[in-house]
Amino acid sequence: MQDNFISGKGNPAKSADFVGRGAATERADFGGNAAEEAERSLWRRGQNITPEGLYLMDGIEGLRSLPRHSVDMLLTDPPYGTTRNYWDVPLPLPELWEAVRWAVKPEGAVLLFAQCPYDKVLGASNLPMLRYEWVWYKSRCTGFLNARRAPLKKTENILVFYQKSPAYYPQFEQGEPYKKIHHRSGHSPNYGAFERISGESDGRRFPGNVLAFPTVANTVHPTQKPVELCEYLIKTYTREGQVVADICAGSGTTAIAALNTGRRFIGFENAPAFYGPAAERIQRAREAVARGEKGV
Repeated sequence: MQDNFISGKGNPAKSADFVGRGAATERADFGGNAAEEAERSLWRRGQNITPEGLYLMDGIEGLRSLPRHSVDMLLTDPPYGTTRNYWDVPLPLPELWEAVRWAVKPEGAVLLFAQCPYDKVLGASNLPMLRYEWVWYKSRCTGFLNARRAPLKKTENILVFYQKSPAYYPQFEQGEPYKKIHHRSGHSPNYGAFERISGESDGRRFPGNVLAFPTVANTVHPTQKPVELCEYLIKTYTREGQVVADICAGSGTTAIAALNTGRRFIGFENAPAFYGPAAERIQRAREAVARGEKGV
């Protein structure tokens, strides 16, 4: 077990106190009085929370401890509440969205993994910000214990939320180039009149919302996601140097994907049993990236 954070910055001597105070801090509204906000700002500066590492603390408290609108993208795999595992307790959603509005930029993308029935609850908890979903098509099914009562689960959803339209960098797929010349005009009930004169493609195809990535073998965490999938999502919504946050860091996959793609990372994990292996994994990835390799 390492100290309470893995980072190039910060003061390890203060990290244990920070975890204790973070866990005990009241979930108050950010519209508190000036004295309370001043105290909170001093606390943040004193503990040196920076987008450079992984912290052992509650993720919602972690978001609330960051400077306002300092996160470009939130990518996290929250507990679905579908098992009896001690860590599988859903986040308090009203407090989650309060913290998101505080820490994530209005034009920042918020991507949350989910699966039925939790995806319905999660989406309905913030319909004004819910925009669309990606579907992860897995290489291995789950749900074998219920195979005689329900179909095996081959997919998981990734819900996309935002306040204002975020940057979008589609990860093009490769197809056959073509060139078509034709004349046609028409009218769409959704978009109005349009005219098409010619069509030409260099072979690139815009992505659909179904993403096929292999399921992870030999996992550090029971619900571990593929690094390549997280890299894909990070590259879709951010540029190099921007800040990606994860409030349920688990095995540290989001951090590794951020490192591999040249983004900065801030993460929070409140379970010591997962934090230690994740911190070590992130450190190995950081060293690999420094050597010009990819973290895994």
